[in-house]
Amino acid sequence: MKKRIIFASILFITLIITCTTAVFMLLAHHDRFCPHSELREEIIVPTCTSVGKTLHVCLDCGETYETEITPPREHSLKGISIKPLCNAEGYTLNYCECGYSFRSDTVAPVPHEFSKSVTAPTCEDQGYTKYTCSICGYSYQCEYVSPLGHSFSSSTVLPTATSAGYTHYVCPCSYEYKGNYVYYSDILEDAYTDNTDVLARGIDVSRWNHQIDAASGEYLPIDWQAVRAAGKDFVILKAGSTKSGIEPTFEMDYAGARAAGLEIGVYFYTYSTTVAGIAKDAEMLMLWLEGKQFEYPIYLDLEDSSLASLGKNHLSLMCETFLCKLQENGYYAGLYTNHTWLTTILDTPRIVTLFDLWYARYPGTSVPTWNEEKYGKQLGMWQYSESGSIAGIDGDFDMNYAYKHYGELMKKWGLNGF
Repeated sequence: MKKRIIFASILFITLIITCTTAVFMLLAHHDRFCPHSELREEIIVPTCTSVGKTLHVCLDCGETYETEITPPREHSLKGISIKPLCNAEGYTLNYCECGYSFRSDTVAPVPHEFSKSVTAPTCEDQGYTKYTCSICGYSYQCEYVSPLGHSFSSSTVLPTATSAGYTHYVCPCSYEYKGNYVYYSDILEDAYTDNTDVLARGIDVSRWNHQIDAASGEYLPIDWQAVRAAGKDFVILKAGSTKSGIEPTFEMDYAGARAAGLEIGVYFYTYSTTVAGIAKDAEMLMLWLEGKQFEYPIYLDLEDSSLASLGKNHLSLMCETFLCKLQENGYYAGLYTNHTWLTTILDTPRIVTLFDLWYARYPGTSVPTWNEEKYGKQLGMWQYSESGSIAGIDGDFDMNYAYKHYGELMKKWGLNGF
């Protein structure tokens, strides 16, 4: 027991000595290293969210201590009024520059204010009524109306030997499409002849087949009833030529032949040497044909010796220009030429795939000299004589056989004024 008391006493005395020594050393160190003789004062202004205070900083050791604590200041509030919407309440937004904010004075949402607009139906889209809120922009549609469907107007582009024909459908809404394509080969297919059976007999005439009145110098009419009585079914009239214009007997012959019940076709004699020139020939001819109907083709007469040296390609292009111009304006066009031109001057294999042919050759038989293997079945008419006669009429006439039912062809396809 004595030993324990002695040990505790020694420990207590040792602790007192240690603490006393530490205090004296700390005081000695403080006095020796920083007396805080030079201080800097910093003032921190109070805000809405923090206290203000004065800081004293020792310039020697950097030790800092605070004095004069100032409590935070009150918020400096501003208010913004937010109007109520249809889908949100209104309120006053109170805010301070420090970022603090809160709402007050709330106002209930207001009802929608709808305006009405009507969208009419179109050909493809349904119509409807639309209601739009002028406050919040919310909208909805109702009262639907079915689409109207397209209302087409149509126009026909006729086929030519070099381009397809079709029906062009156009709706007022600007939607359009093309359909009912027709190729001239479809029409020519109807015109192909599988044999040389004569289906009709006829003549062709110009001013030179007319008698002239001695007193007036005017052309006298042909006795068309006599032509009909002679067993003729059709006549091909000369409408005119590049040089002389409209044939002076054309209108008279058309009226007389029509009155006698003859079916009628036309030919135009060209002297043009250029594509532009022969295009003008076609335009001029169509002016003469306006208002008339023709059961037989409208022929280009291409045989003048002044054109023979133009070459096959150029002559073929001229043919296509003239005949396609007629075709695209609703005429069934064909080519008249003679045996020499057909076999030596023209590019016949090319032409016979595009156009109907009226072939002039006078062998004196009822069967034309025609190479079907080489030229196909495009022979529509054969002019077999230039010295035929009509009972009761003076003078010679060109005589022709037709191997196709041309009148039926024109009416089926709506050509030549039908």
